[in-house]
Amino acid sequence: MSLWLKLAALGGLIAALSGAAWYFHHHWWAEGYNQRAAQDVAALAKARKVQTVIDTRVVTKTKVLVHTVYVRGATIIQKVPEYVTTFDNARCTVNVGFVRLWNDANRMSIPAPASSADEAASPVVLSDVEAEHSREATLCHTNDARFRELQAWVTRTHAQHP
Repeated sequence: MSLWLKLAALGGLIAALSGAAWYFHHHWWAEGYNQRAAQDVAALAKARKVQTVIDTRVVTKTKVLVHTVYVRGATIIQKVPEYVTTFDNARCTVNVGFVRLWNDANRMSIPAPASSADEAASPVVLSDVEAEHSREATLCHTNDARFRELQAWVTRTHAQHP
């Protein structure tokens, strides 16, 4: 056989193998890939639908809990004058040291050492302290309700998508 004939036969063999590879890729492999892609899209749509239901439940429950906490807090603040009367305000002085320590604690800063100036009476009265404490407790319980529902959301989401 001549060299040209051998090269032509080799070229034909390469062309036949390339055609077979192209056919296999586009008809068998791509078909399976497209089926898997369609299944993935369907599974994602189903997961998003379930996640939307979970999200809606958690958001709704959180709004109700936060509203309940705010209503309770407002009720407690309204009752402060009943429990801490003007007579109680006059009898109980709040010193400057207490006010400074309260403010430092709310800022999470270390207070300066106590001094004799801390013993003086401040303009803050006992009913102001109670009302402020009630506002801060309301905020604390609101955050607690939000974090509990966030934790429930994470747990449900993780259970849905392990």
